[in-house]
Amino acid sequence: MLLHYGVLFLFLALTFLIKGWFNLGVWPLVLGGIVGTILPDVDHLIYVYLLRPQDLTSQRVAYLNEERNFTKAVEILADTRYERSMTIFHSAIFQIIILVLTIFVTTSSTSLFAIGIVTAFSLHLLVDQVIDIRKVGSIQSWFRNMNFVFDKKKSMYYVITICVVLIFVTLFL
Repeated sequence: MLLHYGVLFLFLALTFLIKGWFNLGVWPLVLGGIVGTILPDVDHLIYVYLLRPQDLTSQRVAYLNEERNFTKAVEILADTRYERSMTIFHSAIFQIIILVLTIFVTTSSTSLFAIGIVTAFSLHLLVDQVIDIRKVGSIQSWFRNMNFVFDKKKSMYYVITICVVLIFVTLFL
């Protein structure tokens, strides 16, 4: 989470510098960014409680949550991230949908809170893909329901493309 919030605040700082926004009127954008950074991780809770509650990891996390040991539950979810292959938000299809939504919201909405949510959501998914490329060597798992093969080189091209789109969208804030 520290990495995700670090990237978010760097992204926001650059946005504020580019736009010359040096007032407290942009607090809804920051708040939306904080919320939007958390939302993709809800994916793991959906998996644990709705999609695969019978899995051993899901049962362990549910038990720890019942015992109010949230820190340990989050640690287990982080350590077993690559075991969950049926997540909804961590897929290329969903990423494209949220990216289109990000473009739509940033170009047509005046709500800084909404803009912060969708931009941070997209940024979180992008950071997760960079982590996957570094740890696994590709983002193939993001394309699990498609007939594409993504080696490291293709994965980098894909991530760079998403990054360029996000930077371009920031210019419309």
